Amino acid sequence: MQVDCVIQKAVSRDKEIQLPLVSILKKMYLFLRETKFEEESCFRTFPNDCCFVSTYFAAIALERFGYESIFWVLGNRKSTGSHVWGECKGTVFDLTSGQFSDSLSESLIYSKDLSPNIFHSSFTIGERGMFDDRFHHDEVYFKLLLTVDCFFSVIQAESESQVMPSSDLLLISMHPHLPPLILFLD
Repeated sequence: MQVDCVIQKAVSRDKEIQLPLVSILKKMYLFLRETKFEEESCFRTFPNDCCFVSTYFAAIALERFGYESIFWVLGNRKSTGSHVWGECKGTVFDLTSGQFSDSLSESLIYSKDLSPNIFHSSFTIGERGMFDDRFHHDEVYFKLLLTVDCFFSVIQAESESQVMPSSDLLLISMHPHLPPLILFLD
């Protein structure tokens, strides 16, 4: 599969992190799947019923890595209703495709130019847009910023140790006025 593997940079606290787009998206999926979120978190039922916030989370994190022009795509189909996924630099990503029985994978990351994905082509595209300023004023946005900070902490820890799997973390707090507390389990 030919995808854009240009290394992008992000600064997280004191350390610069460099990863290709596909690696970042895979790490996001694993982070969301393996992290144990509080009951009131948008991600407590991941991958079910959180396609919009998962795509929004990915967009915020990708922007921090230096990517631009990250789009959300809203599709509809009679059998399952609406669904949201993202696009960045010719790469389609769907971190929550696993909630549907007809998806070929728990998450989908593929080049838009290679061929249409059977799963996504089963949707009628209703809207497509960017996460612009109109999305940056609600409570969800601020909670997602904290979740992105937590994700960057995990990425930074992985890059420093190269031994900590994503499943060894536990997110303790997503309080809107406190930073997230991360525990690394033995």
